[in-house]
Amino acid sequence: MKGRLKLLAIAWLVILASVFPKTSWAQTDSAIQSTGVLKVGIRRDSPLLGFGSQGNWTGYCVDIANALAKHLSRNRIWPLKLRTVTSTTQSRWDLIRSEEVHLECGPNTIDPDNESEYGVRFSAPFFVTATQILTRPGATESDLGNNDKKIGVIYQTTNERDVQSIYPSNLVDNTFAQRDEGVNAVIDGDLSGFASDGILLLGSANSMNLSQDKDYSLLTPQSDGRPLCATYGIILPGGTENARWRDTVNFFIVNNSEARRIWGKWFGDVSNTVAEITDACQ
Repeated sequence: MKGRLKLLAIAWLVILASVFPKTSWAQTDSAIQSTGVLKVGIRRDSPLLGFGSQGNWTGYCVDIANALAKHLSRNRIWPLKLRTVTSTTQSRWDLIRSEEVHLECGPNTIDPDNESEYGVRFSAPFFVTATQILTRPGATESDLGNNDKKIGVIYQTTNERDVQSIYPSNLVDNTFAQRDEGVNAVIDGDLSGFASDGILLLGSANSMNLSQDKDYSLLTPQSDGRPLCATYGIILPGGTENARWRDTVNFFIVNNSEARRIWGKWFGDVSNTVAEITDACQ
């Protein structure tokens, strides 16, 4: 699983290098070194990636931020301080554009349209998933949207776009702001299903002590015989002046041994499940 993902990341870096040539400018690099602070936006609502309350914040993104700060401190007399900022689906773009954070880590689907719209860049990919729908056990796709029970989804996400590309708009309820809220609505019988990235649905279900097949099932909608795939990348500032910073982060994600260890720590237990999606998304 990690090997296939690394090959994907390396291919992505080759594409980036051809589209965005290197430059000697280093705006973000300089800001970090001069202030001695690395500022990172992280989600609190994304199990496995970033979750928990203040004082108990954990996940892949928390660990990778600490490891990156340590890596960047190698040639400094005083180590960099890490300042974490809570990000959301809605705030993540502005946190980068306003320079409130130097990077944002979470379930961010790599999307060229978002790069153009928000003036950001995505890092090399670090995870592959797909839009899936959490349902009650034994449900099939033909059950979705029946009995006046809609398919829930979080507003302004790629999952919303994916679901609306397959199902009629009158069957989609995009009023949800939190994933756990949607999962609970399915368990309580108020929704026929709730759509999100598969890895996030698994993480939310695990955090709620739900058992797959006993308490819920996951359906994988397809378009043209292929899952609705999503590749995650870290959000980074755009512009040629930040090219060296992007190179630094990309190299760390792909090549650093501690970064690979952290990936295994958080995603190793679900790698078999994830591998099925990754293979289908190749």
